[in-house]
Amino acid sequence: MGLSRQRGHYAAPREATRDSFPNQGPALKKVLKKLVRSFWVRVIVSAGLLALIATRIDFSDALHSLADGEWGWFALAVLALVLASALASYRWHLYLQACDVDRSWRRALSAYFLGVFTSNFLPSQVGGDVFRALMVGRPGARVRSFATVVIDRAS
Repeated sequence: MGLSRQRGHYAAPREATRDSFPNQGPALKKVLKKLVRSFWVRVIVSAGLLALIATRIDFSDALHSLADGEWGWFALAVLALVLASALASYRWHLYLQACDVDRSWRRALSAYFLGVFTSNFLPSQVGGDVFRALMVGRPGARVRSFATVVIDRAS
């Protein structure tokens, strides 16, 4: 079990690069993949992280800051976010029409807002996009609805 020479470099023996548990490797990987894909594991991890963050917040100081805030600016910011999302959903609706995914703008708006909500509250960066594509894509048009989401994200 010495070192072998490959293309001018010394490589570790093959036995050292294998899994430590050769018979349990695939089963362990399968279990870990199942855990990572589990909705409840992601919810528990997200709740744990939020709880950790909450322990670091001085809530009395945060409430004092909120009480002293200017609510007019806050309302204007919320309005700007809602309008930006509405315009983005209309742009996505135009992509849907161009790809012959026949859905109303109201349905696209609803799917867009639910997708934004999903993206914000699930520990995933594409979960909201997948959700909105599934929400508007009927059987036979799902590939096109996914394509419109990709085009929308790229633009």
